[in-house]
Amino acid sequence: MPTDNISLESLSDLVAKINTMLSNHQTMTFVKMLERRGFAKPTPHEINELGLSPSKTDLLKGYLKKINDNELLALAVSIFQNVKSESSNPIEICWTGPSKNRYVRMTWPALSEILLSAENSILIVGFAINTNMGCIMDYLEEKSRSGVKLIFMIDRLEEKEDFLLWAKRLPQPPELYDRPKNIDDPISALHIKCVVVDERVAMFGSANLTYHGMRGNIELGLVLRDVTAVKSIVDLLDGLKEDLVRFDISG
Repeated sequence: MPTDNISLESLSDLVAKINTMLSNHQTMTFVKMLERRGFAKPTPHEINELGLSPSKTDLLKGYLKKINDNELLALAVSIFQNVKSESSNPIEICWTGPSKNRYVRMTWPALSEILLSAENSILIVGFAINTNMGCIMDYLEEKSRSGVKLIFMIDRLEEKEDFLLWAKRLPQPPELYDRPKNIDDPISALHIKCVVVDERVAMFGSANLTYHGMRGNIELGLVLRDVTAVKSIVDLLDGLKEDLVRFDISG
């Protein structure tokens, strides 16, 4: 993920140095520390809490001086990509809201990480969706530009005017499925909040893909990396498509 002030080569060098310095546990604690702070630089006191030796603490502080706050998300995602494959835990807890629990990931950075990992497809199912969470929409646009297929299944899609305007501007037309309002339907709403990437990782919980879901409300969710379970979720959602209406983005 390129940044304005640090080259990809320099970023990769920093990531390698930090990963060498920290254990996997310390790395995860460091990433979640950055997430809790909204990707502002941690305080010296927080860095001390990592339990590093004085020399390594000074090195880490020196590395962080080389980048600005806007580049910390790129750094955190890159570091996390290097350690997540070594984890045997197929489930991560995600949280939007105040928390002193250093082991819980914040919702929007966790979502950013799985979106940026997409190579083939991104399926998003939701009750509410808007474009106020700019960075998430930027990542989706970036993936559309690189050939990743975007699929949305949304409740009352025709009412999501800002989202539809955004979708029309995507480099590749997305697949859109609508569950229109129907007073005769005993099921009141499509209330699922779920993102599935490449049919191998899913994120679901209480958060809508809106600013409040990602940053403004108190929300709880899970990232699931068990491929068998994720494919079962995909099967259910594929069946749901039969009850939805394919939305013509050109209309």
